[in-house]
Amino acid sequence: MKEPIQELTTVCGRVVRVEGKGKVTAQIEIPNEGLISVDLSEKLARRLAQRLFEFIELEGELIWDPVSEKIIGFKLYDFRPFSPDKAWEVMQELSEEFGKYFDHIEDSV
Repeated sequence: MKEPIQELTTVCGRVVRVEGKGKVTAQIEIPNEGLISVDLSEKLARRLAQRLFEFIELEGELIWDPVSEKIIGFKLYDFRPFSPDKAWEVMQELSEEFGKYFDHIEDSV
């Protein structure tokens, strides 16, 4: 069994829930991934709640399973409004960071 991979990164998603009493979490809808649970501080939760149902860029520590290729955790350090102009830049960063884990998959085009 391969160990989960942890890396600092930026992820884009839509805020759908912010909650917590004790442990504070948010639910973020990630395109092509579904909902993920995000751990964050109360201070960040108050800011994030103001962005409910908006797309944002999340900066933090992503934890994912290299076998299933699914996100299994995310610790939010900061966020900012999503900028469509930065979408290509974010995709390039993800490709450089994680592309090696998908080399075994054939291109469909």
